[in-house]
Amino acid sequence: MIGTVCGIIVGVLLGVLAAYSEKGNIKKLDTSDRTIKKTHKLFFLYDYEEEEKYLREMHRSGWKLLYIVMYTYVFEKTEPEDVVYRLDFQSDRSQDKAEYLQMFKDYGWEYIQDINDFSYFRMPAKGVSEEETEIFCDDISKLELADRVAKYRLFPVMTTFTAAAVSNFIRLLCEYLNKPTHSVTYTIMFTVCTIITLFITTIYIMVIVKYIKKKRKYKKRSLK
Repeated sequence: MIGTVCGIIVGVLLGVLAAYSEKGNIKKLDTSDRTIKKTHKLFFLYDYEEEEKYLREMHRSGWKLLYIVMYTYVFEKTEPEDVVYRLDFQSDRSQDKAEYLQMFKDYGWEYIQDINDFSYFRMPAKGVSEEETEIFCDDISKLELADRVAKYRLFPVMTTFTAAAVSNFIRLLCEYLNKPTHSVTYTIMFTVCTIITLFITTIYIMVIVKYIKKKRKYKKRSLK
């Protein structure tokens, strides 16, 4: 029982780390410096547009993104400027990374970092058209992006992880119901397992709903 619950907890932690621990060659900075600012924000899988807006607003306020580690955003003090941030999901691992980044550089994009197959870019909004600040200029392309994220991240990763948590919970529930008496420790561990399973399942449902909403929005606009 305890081993199973610990396994679920470890699985949750590993899932979080796998999603946000790709730090590359990021250097640790002394965040006690007043020119450095840390914020903690939670954006789910299909919140990339909201994340882009958040980073743009921070830059307008004089805080330039340095890097992201898990849910921590590290900014450097800078002159307030309107800078567009964009995220691209690179699912094609066969594509040469240097060639991929050079293509964006040629179009004026500054590369920041990669996190869980998402590449972060930025470009000053001044002096460029609205179309030039878009990586995906039409709703069909945005729809394809949403589908790529679902195909390579949502369904294989989150479905497997959620199914494992739910199956473990069902097994533990059967054990719990079949035993006439339980120790306090057993009851506490079962309660913890139940909370974790409900949390994982809720997150999965929320991401699915966001995916469906984005698809509907892009399809509706593309038909106009």
